[in-house]
Amino acid sequence: MPINYTIWNDLGTQLELYYKKRYFTPERYVADNPLENLVVLPGIEQFFGTKVFNIFIVSVPYGWVKDEDGIWVENWPPEGFEEAKSRHIANYDKFTSYVTYIYMDYYIVQLMEAQSANTRMREMMDQTKVRLTDLCSELVDYGFFMREDLNDPKDINYFKPVIDNFYTN
Repeated sequence: MPINYTIWNDLGTQLELYYKKRYFTPERYVADNPLENLVVLPGIEQFFGTKVFNIFIVSVPYGWVKDEDGIWVENWPPEGFEEAKSRHIANYDKFTSYVTYIYMDYYIVQLMEAQSANTRMREMMDQTKVRLTDLCSELVDYGFFMREDLNDPKDINYFKPVIDNFYTN
């Protein structure tokens, strides 16, 4: 049975409504590459020196694909990952300020484990966390930071202090 999982979409909507004078893009999972929505897209040459603050909640095991036998196997890095990382480093100084906080969503893992004792979701998310922690270590001077795991749903009040701190400093 599929899990209807919209808590982070709902949070994005709450943030959009609360921060009316900020430009918000509550992105959804649209690519196999976790950097896809976090860095300057290819072909963009000029943009205003803006303050960019990303909250990236990882609810999917990036870097995992099913092989021809239907078995989940790690396939890291995802296509385009290294190029996106290089593009981010090259463009970082064009921003007034740029920060990405990455949170691992272990609430979805708990839901999947409650539904199926045979799920490998925890193993896959743990490995994804290792890969993204390595990314944050590599890009700490370029605004990437690993944050605490999310083991239960969070509302807007959980994230407001870090957002407000970013925009007031």
